[in-house]
Amino acid sequence: MPQFAPECLIQGLNDLPSNSDLPLISKLIVGDANRKWKKEGQKVMYGQYSIFERAYIQKCKMKQEIFTICNQELEEIQASCKQHGITVNDYLIAKMMLDENTNKVVIAADIRNQTKCYRQGAMGNYSTAFSVSVKKNEKNIISLAKRAASQIINICRHPQKEMLVLACYIHMQPELIDAVAISTLGDFESKAGTFVGRNMFGFGSQNGYSITNLGKIESNIIAEAIFIPPASPANKKTWGVLTVNNHMKICASNLITEQ
Repeated sequence: MPQFAPECLIQGLNDLPSNSDLPLISKLIVGDANRKWKKEGQKVMYGQYSIFERAYIQKCKMKQEIFTICNQELEEIQASCKQHGITVNDYLIAKMMLDENTNKVVIAADIRNQTKCYRQGAMGNYSTAFSVSVKKNEKNIISLAKRAASQIINICRHPQKEMLVLACYIHMQPELIDAVAISTLGDFESKAGTFVGRNMFGFGSQNGYSITNLGKIESNIIAEAIFIPPASPANKKTWGVLTVNNHMKICASNLITEQ
């Protein structure tokens, strides 16, 4: 039987691995945004955000598509990945790059074993995210996956790169984070919030691509399952991947903007 584990969420840099703090330039940029936000003297109220949320959902919808990779095909992919020394996740990154004609994909990374606050069995979201960028000058998915894998290994060797997004959140004023989406995508006037939204969160272009892979399980209780990914408005497309009983399901959330 699963045992209850008290949850202790990531609250500061002390909860992250050593050398996870922001680079100096990034720290200065975030600090400047914090000062500008404080000078504006504003707050986003819950009612304001609720109205914005409903209006935004009406204007910009997420359309979901489900793709299934079954036993034989999945086994062939796994065998090929093992043969070439890459992971299935590396393969999926390369597949998205080729399918969507992009050279940059943001991926989520499990950091439960790296955080000092995690307790075995706790249900919190102990993860980070970082972008994998590969110059896409070839069509061979394995070669592309190898190059993506090499970059991921390099990023994961440097906590400052791997934990960048978490360190950014930790340094940023929580009230400013609240204002980012509504000031960039709604009618809330904030130069600080709009700057962060456009230049740091990707809400200006809204053309990002992202994958979150929850991994695989074998179960005699759950026959199949789908992971509908949290889809940031910064992304044009987000894949949520989950493999249950050797059936991989990819849920693709596509941003549909009404003209």
